[in-house]
Amino acid sequence: MVKISDLEKINIPLKEQAKSIVVLAFRNGPIENIHAGKGIKIPNTVSRITDDEMKKMMKFAVNFVYGLLWLKEHRPNLYKVAIASGLMSTGEWDDPNISIDPLSKIDLKKDRDFVIKLAKCLTGERADIK
Repeated sequence: MVKISDLEKINIPLKEQAKSIVVLAFRNGPIENIHAGKGIKIPNTVSRITDDEMKKMMKFAVNFVYGLLWLKEHRPNLYKVAIASGLMSTGEWDDPNISIDPLSKIDLKKDRDFVIKLAKCLTGERADIK
């Protein structure tokens, strides 16, 4: 059984980090409502983004995030250059607000079962997360 204290020891491969970052920061955000046809003035049964288009966007995002994470780990100076180049386009963006992050609300003691399921997934064990 995975213990909560074991989470610090888990080494998540970069490719898995990239997939997780994209799904948490992008795929499960407003783009999902557009893809699902929610909150738009065309019938809700019609998607503005096809499944193939969504898959193409997610694949691009995961590959790009993976490349950035690889640079961060293996070529940190080049990673800083890449991040600096991205920052040139974000001057007018709002700063992040961690308080809206659903994962920041996890109470390691109260949500022990959920955290254990997450840990099982991170260690390759299968666990149904609901």
